Amino acid sequence: MKKAFTTVELIVSFSLTMVIVVFLFQLVVSLKNIYIANLLKTELLNMQAIISDKINTSFSKKTIKNITKCGSYCLNFIYSDNSNEMLKIDYNENSIEFGSYKDVLPDNSYISNPSIDLAYSGTFSKKSNNALLIINIPIYNDFLKNQNYGINVIYQYNSENYNLSLPGFNDYNGEYGYLKLNGESNLVISRFNEYNDSGYTVVDSQGEEISDATVKVTNPFIDMDIPYNLGIYKIEYALFHDDKQVEVLYRYVAVEDATFEYDYTGGEQMFTVPHSGYYKLEAWGAQGGGANGGKGAYTSGMIYLNEGEKIYVYVGSQGGSNNTVTNIGGYNGGGYSGDYSGSNSYGGGGATDFRLNNGTWNDSTSLASRIMVAAGGAGGVNILTTIGGEGGTLIGGNSTTSNSSFTSSIYSTTGGTQIGAGLSYQSARGGSFGQGKQSNTYGWGGGGGSGYYGGSTGHGRTGAGGSSYVSGYSGCIAIKSATDITPKVTTYSKIEDSYHYSGKIFENATMIDGNTSMPTHDGQGTMTGNSGNGYAKITYVGE
Repeated sequence: MKKAFTTVELIVSFSLTMVIVVFLFQLVVSLKNIYIANLLKTELLNMQAIISDKINTSFSKKTIKNITKCGSYCLNFIYSDNSNEMLKIDYNENSIEFGSYKDVLPDNSYISNPSIDLAYSGTFSKKSNNALLIINIPIYNDFLKNQNYGINVIYQYNSENYNLSLPGFNDYNGEYGYLKLNGESNLVISRFNEYNDSGYTVVDSQGEEISDATVKVTNPFIDMDIPYNLGIYKIEYALFHDDKQVEVLYRYVAVEDATFEYDYTGGEQMFTVPHSGYYKLEAWGAQGGGANGGKGAYTSGMIYLNEGEKIYVYVGSQGGSNNTVTNIGGYNGGGYSGDYSGSNSYGGGGATDFRLNNGTWNDSTSLASRIMVAAGGAGGVNILTTIGGEGGTLIGGNSTTSNSSFTSSIYSTTGGTQIGAGLSYQSARGGSFGQGKQSNTYGWGGGGGSGYYGGSTGHGRTGAGGSSYVSGYSGCIAIKSATDITPKVTTYSKIEDSYHYSGKIFENATMIDGNTSMPTHDGQGTMTGNSGNGYAKITYVGE
């Protein structure tokens, strides 16, 4: 006989069944939620991808010239070809529109605080895509737990070519006037130039000025002392009505290095220290004359200078072009070439240097006061295939020849050193302190490059390059005094041997010869040796 279920067994069986049913129900609900979530994610991701792609495609094919407001949460992008596309957000329809494309958000999705802003990846003055236009439209869905499926577009452009100002991505309809910035919205100033704000204007829809509008300006420069810190600063102009902010515009001001640049002028140039602190001094020597003239050297170093001190800058020029009698050297000590004998010899390149005393370039007291010298390269000869001696570091580059008649060692011509000018075939062809040979010499050959000591003029050869000098650079040998230009020592033995008699000493000093990679004048790249005229630069580094 079968035994019936007891009451307890029935209760247990029912309970187990209910647990299974609840579990299965929860599983079904969970699977359904996962399915719905995946559908929503797919829909939002598709919308995100399509709109982002359309914006990015338009921005990459065209250049944005201006941005204007076209209504509540509506921006009009005007391109350089004068075409335009609008980006609209419609909260009533819960939609986003760009150009001819429009998409409606899925149910329970919403847009949160869209924004448009500018940022900068570099300084305004550099010729590159240094500015970033950032459009951010966050999109959320109640079902997807704070996951952002919004539109984030970054457009890179050159702020020199197009000076964009942002009208604000909000629902303000201009009821209380529109903010307009006076002057440029992107500015570059030196660390020593006091920032003077050009202000703002509030106008109505007809462009007439509104005089009683309330605008609050947040200007970080008000509490900053000169010299300003490097960076890019944002000045905020906010229009208020009844204590409520209704519109805001920004002006961006880049504070760049205080850099003082010096090209060749044929004379001395004076730098007066604007503020006590460390400065980086850089010099590029000039190239020797002719297509195969040796290239100039580069020197640099950090030095502490006091406000009001004066530094005199002498920038060398490239060696002279051919002449029926002689080829003179470049300004600031470039050596003369040999006699014209159908060889088309060229003069040596001038050095570029920083001095404590002014005067003519060859004034003995002024030459003795040099605390940094970048050597010039030697002059070339157009019937030779070889290159003139490069502006050197501690020693200038030697001369060369491709003429078999002048390959003997007796014709060798060497570069300047730390204690004397380079050697030459004839003593009449040698350079001296601060210069290559400064008069015509017999026999054709390229002129010696200028430098701390000049290189010699070649005999049947190109010239030899000058030597460089930086006070405090290991291996350099200073002179004894302003009136005694003989070297402190004849063989370098300790760092003090390099110290200039003035006590002006560089830190982190660098020397690079004219055959080696060195910084370009703008500091944005590299080049092998300095071509053409010399160049100099002084940059404030800080206290």
